[in-house]
Amino acid sequence: MVCSSRQSWHNLELKIKELHEISSRLNFRYLYDVRSSSRFIFEINELIRTVNYEIGTNCLSVDGGIAILQDEIDNLRRQELDLLINDSKLYMIVQKEKKEKEDETTNLILKQVGFVSGGSQIFAGIGICVASLGAACAGFGVPLLVQGGNNVYENGYYLLLRKEASGPVRNVYRDAAKTLGYSEADGDKIYGYVDLGLSGYAMARSVVRPGTFRLFRCIKTDYIRGWQEMGKVPLIAELIGDGVTGFSIYSISKDEGEKNER
Repeated sequence: MVCSSRQSWHNLELKIKELHEISSRLNFRYLYDVRSSSRFIFEINELIRTVNYEIGTNCLSVDGGIAILQDEIDNLRRQELDLLINDSKLYMIVQKEKKEKEDETTNLILKQVGFVSGGSQIFAGIGICVASLGAACAGFGVPLLVQGGNNVYENGYYLLLRKEASGPVRNVYRDAAKTLGYSEADGDKIYGYVDLGLSGYAMARSVVRPGTFRLFRCIKTDYIRGWQEMGKVPLIAELIGDGVTGFSIYSISKDEGEKNER
């Protein structure tokens, strides 16, 4: 009888220790607010104190106290399991939101580059018209101006409102593609190819060296490449913009390929 009583008291101490351990673990992991944490620990300690008091006043047996503590431990474990499951769900949600934010950041950077690059195209288009005295304006200057203006509009719209917008020039390409039996994605790819082609011409063209004047003919040695005239900042912006355009074409082609595989 004495051994049984000692064993019961020992089991009670083990249950109290177990309850302290699980409550401390849950408190550390899930309760960040000081008041909530203090309240939780207080309630656990109050339960243990009450059980000990009831046993000490012979209102509750040791085994009855153990049963009460075990019931509390089981409840905490069920709650811990629920929290762990919700943690997994929450983790997946956070990861998804994180990915979306990363995509948003990447897209924002691309739009910023596209906006600056569009400005460089406008600058280059004006340069072609002025340098060629209007001769190359219709063939290359105006298209480059229009293309650059469209890029500034689309990327600027996103930077201001965080919404995608299709500019009038891109819509023309899309409508033309659909009229010919192709998709809007094909129109976007053609738009990108033209964008790259015009930018390439703008950087590779010969222009009169600034500060020189020729009445009828311009000597070849007075010409420099368009990319030299552009200066470092517009040139870098244009090169990066061409890279972004190339990436857009690649993304469109990749998406089309994945759709066809399905």
